[in-house]
Amino acid sequence: MPNPFDDQEAFYLTLISADLQYSIWPTYIDVPSGWEIHRGPAPRAEVLAWIDATGAGTGTERAGATAETIS
Repeated sequence: MPNPFDDQEAFYLTLISADLQYSIWPTYIDVPSGWEIHRGPAPRAEVLAWIDATGAGTGTERAGATAETIS
């Protein structure tokens, strides 16, 4: 199964945690507990550019993304 975070054609959300961490998140996967939608949906490159511009970096692992949770 392909990684849903690598799909260049998909649309993504920018999530934010209570700790003000940001994460890219596919629109078709439920938002994990402890995270809220901050921006989007938008193309992957746009979401990553916005997260990079904040200086917060990305971290799908912060949102609980593992092979077990998305398969």
